[in-house]
Amino acid sequence: MSDNQLTDLLLYYAYMEQEIEVLREVLCSEPYFQPYNLFKFIDCMKDEPKGYLTAQDLSIYLSDRKFPSNLPTKTYIENYNQNRDCKLVYSEFLRAILPISNPDLREKITQQTPSDQMTISERTQYLFGKLMEAEIKLTIQAENYKQKIDPNYFDKICYQNYIYHQDLQSYFKQKQITTNSIEIQQIFNRIDLLNDGKIDRNEWNQWINTRKSVLQINSNSYKQQQKFNSTRYSSTKRKQQDSTMSDLLTLSKQGFYQSTKPPLSNYSYNTPKKYQKQKTDIRAQMHYSLMQNSNHSSKQELSSYKTMTHKPITNFYEDDIQTLKKTQSVAKYEALDPVNYYVQLYVNLIQLVKKIERQKILLSNHDDFSLYSSFQKLDKGFKGMLIKSDLNQYCKNPQLILDRYGKDNKMRFSEYIKMIEPKDPQAVEILLKKDQKHKGNMLTQTEISLKLLFELIEQFQQKINQTKDYQSKQQFDISEIFYMLAYDRQQITHQDITDFLSANQFKTVSQDVDLLLAELDFDGDGQISYKDFIKIFGK
Repeated sequence: MSDNQLTDLLLYYAYMEQEIEVLREVLCSEPYFQPYNLFKFIDCMKDEPKGYLTAQDLSIYLSDRKFPSNLPTKTYIENYNQNRDCKLVYSEFLRAILPISNPDLREKITQQTPSDQMTISERTQYLFGKLMEAEIKLTIQAENYKQKIDPNYFDKICYQNYIYHQDLQSYFKQKQITTNSIEIQQIFNRIDLLNDGKIDRNEWNQWINTRKSVLQINSNSYKQQQKFNSTRYSSTKRKQQDSTMSDLLTLSKQGFYQSTKPPLSNYSYNTPKKYQKQKTDIRAQMHYSLMQNSNHSSKQELSSYKTMTHKPITNFYEDDIQTLKKTQSVAKYEALDPVNYYVQLYVNLIQLVKKIERQKILLSNHDDFSLYSSFQKLDKGFKGMLIKSDLNQYCKNPQLILDRYGKDNKMRFSEYIKMIEPKDPQAVEILLKKDQKHKGNMLTQTEISLKLLFELIEQFQQKINQTKDYQSKQQFDISEIFYMLAYDRQQITHQDITDFLSANQFKTVSQDVDLLLAELDFDGDGQISYKDFIKIFGK
């Protein structure tokens, strides 16, 4: 048996645990939310209060809210019932609903003084139902898959009788799969029962051994689940997802709703009309949280570019280095090392333009978004152009965006299109097919997506401004910097950027370099001329 099945299972846990964790955070962030009141509310629904919850209590709760009647709530109880008595007491209920990765929110919720008010908002009721549904689906899918996995794989991953974060990262690296710290932590959230930052053999066995009670629930769906895993959570597909545009398009075409949809199709849930608004708002809030987590892990993503430890500058740049040394003192040059600085700059900018392009594609897939209607929404005074006050709601420093894309502190519709329109032709085609005269209101999720795009563009421009300040403080001649990057030619080409990074031990993907060039190329000739370079990095 190949250990690819174990890899698939771990990746699936990383994905689904992230959604469950976000649901927990959204639930616990609800105004006036008190877990004890929710616990009492469920406990008292049909009988006198017992002081614990049973599978029947949870089934009644879900059924009253029009969730699928066949959801096996006993599975949810077993996940957190330490005494194995099929009763969920309050301390176990807290373990099930409190976010693991947000200690501040956990502390805030647990230190609340319970009130006598028993009113639970519809949004809170819906959220807890979705949390249970996601947890149950994860458990059933995983338990069916565990039947094919050898529990002895612990010895192949562990180091000195324990599995640490770095051990899992090394395991994925051997499989040529790039993971970040958040994904590893999501896996630990499920397996590390003692929450001590390491997985011992007992914890591993408890996790990997199949639970017959769960297998009996849904044994007929195993083939369908295997098909799902092989197409979506397959480790072989993950190996090829080094942030290429093709993988990005696959994700973006699904849209946020599809990409976060739980996998088990035999438990279909059609949201009742009275919960439609809650569903839209909650998905928007989850989307925002997921994007924030993605931004938080961006530093670690840089390691996927680096193929080995940094080496001294190669002789390839020796002539350029000597030229710079003539204008700068040797001590100042060695302390600042401009080549290393611009290597890191290129890598950081590539990371940002990839995020910007991804956000543009996601935005173009929103049914209620079009270029013209969004421009009209921003243009509060119907002036036919955007000014600083129009953008205040969507970004912290609108002046950065106006300086980059506008003219005379104003942004016209043609300039707005250049800023918002993605580079991907399929996404552009989607935008062009939409009714540009549509004047309907944007949904909350769409507004959040637009705001995230503005924030990413701001970050890109801030990085450019930091480079300007760096050059100014070190009194570098900008022409020397340009010719160093252009290899003494009159323009910086795609190949120049690729060679520059490759010579300094960084691998790049051709599509990523294309995105960076498109962002820095003002005249649209596919290369960065000296005039372009001055516009970007000059004072």
